[in-house]
Amino acid sequence: MPDAIPSPKPCSICGDVKPLEDFHRSKAMRDGHVNQCKLCVCARSNQWYHARKTDPEFASERRKRGKVSFKKWREANLERERVRVLEYHSQNKASASAQYRAWRIANAQRVNEKNHQRRARLLNAFVAPVDRDEIWERDGGTCQICGDPIDVTQPWPHPLSRTLDHVIPLVLGGTHEPANVQLAHARCNSQKGDRLPGSAGTVPRSSAS
Repeated sequence: MPDAIPSPKPCSICGDVKPLEDFHRSKAMRDGHVNQCKLCVCARSNQWYHARKTDPEFASERRKRGKVSFKKWREANLERERVRVLEYHSQNKASASAQYRAWRIANAQRVNEKNHQRRARLLNAFVAPVDRDEIWERDGGTCQICGDPIDVTQPWPHPLSRTLDHVIPLVLGGTHEPANVQLAHARCNSQKGDRLPGSAGTVPRSSAS
């Protein structure tokens, strides 16, 4: 005997009689506990979202959950995501390059820290977490090479912007850890290069504080 065709049913919100495919198919709805059509559920969800979207705590929590969800999805779809990114960059080379440059400027300290860590790993140097704010407090906001104060409002790559210098350069066996880094102007850091402190005229921390 052929299966009976499911008969339409009324929505518990709007009262309209609709076919079953117009209803959500969650477990609660399959069990018959909730009978809400898709349009009503979407309308209620939109109303709930718009009533909360201006709340900073709600927006922050939403961003956190979104990042976690996207990270899980990306890990499960690495090849698909790689293809998508390559296609986007090939079709939007100019805008993608502009976005990347803007991100690097807005996150200069983060980029520099990652570059430091990468250089240290390539040279098999010891690597430990370095908190730039802690180094700033420790060195009193003063360049440890020239001894002048550092203007934290100057963005990198401005010559007087804030950078971290390795006291003993990585190429000479130095490590990437708080004990071997110091505050320095970008200009002073560049002039010091891969020389040792004495030959570059580095100001001792005790005299700079």
